[in-house]
Amino acid sequence: MRRNDANIWGCMDAALILGARPGCARMPTNDLDPKIVAAGEKSAMSRLRLLDFDDLFLLSHLLEGATIAATARQLGLTQPAITQRVRKIERVFGEPILQKAGRHVRLTKAGRAVCVKATDALALMRAVTTEPARTSLVVGISPLACATWLWQALSMLRERAPQHLYHCVVSPPEETASLLETGSIDVCLATFGQGQSGVIELDELEYMLVTRPDLGVNIGRAQDLERQLLLEVDRSYPLLTRLEATSRAAVRFRDVWFLGSIANVLAAALAGAGVAVLPQIMVEPYVAAGKLAPLLPELELVPESYRLLFLPNRSGEAMIHMLAEALRTTSAKTR
Repeated sequence: MRRNDANIWGCMDAALILGARPGCARMPTNDLDPKIVAAGEKSAMSRLRLLDFDDLFLLSHLLEGATIAATARQLGLTQPAITQRVRKIERVFGEPILQKAGRHVRLTKAGRAVCVKATDALALMRAVTTEPARTSLVVGISPLACATWLWQALSMLRERAPQHLYHCVVSPPEETASLLETGSIDVCLATFGQGQSGVIELDELEYMLVTRPDLGVNIGRAQDLERQLLLEVDRSYPLLTRLEATSRAAVRFRDVWFLGSIANVLAAALAGAGVAVLPQIMVEPYVAAGKLAPLLPELELVPESYRLLFLPNRSGEAMIHMLAEALRTTSAKTR
């Protein structure tokens, strides 16, 4: 890096080695206000943050044994400018960093310590700026899977691989399939298959028929459901279809309430508005807490098989397999 690269300071900041976060503003190169230097007891490392890139390069060259003249040539500065910078650094640290040795100058003990810290800061900045860029993946998903499954897997991935970004596009299943075909998304979590896609089989999403416990005590057989209100998402995605066809034929409800989202169905069930078919992964915590009660175990509910679909021969397959593993782990934890 040369002094023309100094604009990197705005996103890096030598204070990285102090444990500070990137994005700090660059310090001006003019002489520092003495009040800033004198304010409080600053450690050597925090004082290092008051230096700019040319100061750090100057200290690095001095540590390597370069003379003032040679350092000036390396940085494209005049010797008087280098001398001014040395004085500025000495004001920041409150002690001399150079001392005369005959016709030459050499680092003091304190000066050598400062130079080592400056060299470490430059090495860290070089390492950070040469790291590979973050990678991202656009994931298509249905509202149900997003509310019940994906968010837990993404939370796990944020901890394991924070350098990877997963962007979610929530849409109905038929729209998700179209987005995958056109390349608008990289992968989708789906219950359907697709001939032109790569497929990673995941797991099955189990369902439960539930209601609030005080309502559940009055429901001991399928005929008792005739007095209950069925809570549904909408007509295009009825949750009751998870019942086996034979069971569904034997079930009747007083009425159906379409609530528009899986979250609204859950909230209405918790409020005691009626009966709902909901994913087991979503309702198990409420069942364990006694806020919901499972109903009629003899009624068979069909699990929903999920898979990841993606277009072959595209970049990001490693991230797709990481997502698949996180989804499997999330599913296993709920059993």
